[in-house]
Amino acid sequence: MLNQAVLEAMYSVPYVETYLDVVENLPDEIQRYLTKIRELDVCYHSYMKEIETIASQQASSEVFRKRNLSRVQVALIAAQEIGDEKLAILQQVQDIIENKTRQLDGIFCDLPFAKAETAKKEDNGDVNAKHDEKKSSGENQTEVEAPKKRTRRKRAEIEAAELIEHTTSTPLPRSSATIEVPKKSAATEAPVKKRKRKSKQAEKDVSIDPNEPTYCLCNQVSFGQMVMCDNDHCPIEWFHFSCVGITNTPKGKWYCPDCRKARSSTVRPKK
Repeated sequence: MLNQAVLEAMYSVPYVETYLDVVENLPDEIQRYLTKIRELDVCYHSYMKEIETIASQQASSEVFRKRNLSRVQVALIAAQEIGDEKLAILQQVQDIIENKTRQLDGIFCDLPFAKAETAKKEDNGDVNAKHDEKKSSGENQTEVEAPKKRTRRKRAEIEAAELIEHTTSTPLPRSSATIEVPKKSAATEAPVKKRKRKSKQAEKDVSIDPNEPTYCLCNQVSFGQMVMCDNDHCPIEWFHFSCVGITNTPKGKWYCPDCRKARSSTVRPKK
């Protein structure tokens, strides 16, 4: 009978072959995207050089100055669009790598020894869950019984105190007035334990809402820091910082890549 190591080696061979097939074309795909990014960089630097040239010119008249400002505006919008396109390309590269990773993870999970290991972990998890459930039920029983014992002890102390008051004319010293101590401890300890149990139960009851709305270019739910497009007619409206390539809240008005492209198409330099 083959041992575990031999079985794993036998099943690992086809997995390695599949792995090589999956990642074989990955460098070429990424290289193609990186080449596109370099081409965009060349265009970006040309726009920046054009802006520097315009800024170095001295405006001889108001008409010439307005014309230069319009040319600078068009160049800046084009440079911003290039930056957005570079971010979109990087997002595509990330998606390709994630898809390849998920594909390989799925193939690995289908291997027999991987399934056996997963089933073993699930069995251990069920055993631990049952053990924790028994332990928590035992704690609940002790918590319920403890106040009863305190109540009986408290009643006996009260009766003893009343008897002393009737038989003696001197008041009790402050050191003997300990009747309220069990009451406070019972009132403070029980809510803490109840809150802990409620918090654990709330964590188990948390579920993902399938009807939660999605936002941004990635069509994902709201998470992290988000920025709103200042275009009142923007169909998406909210965007994740990471998806639009910003790290801080923009100052002034901010428009998403689609709205910037639409605005740039309406801007025409004055001739």
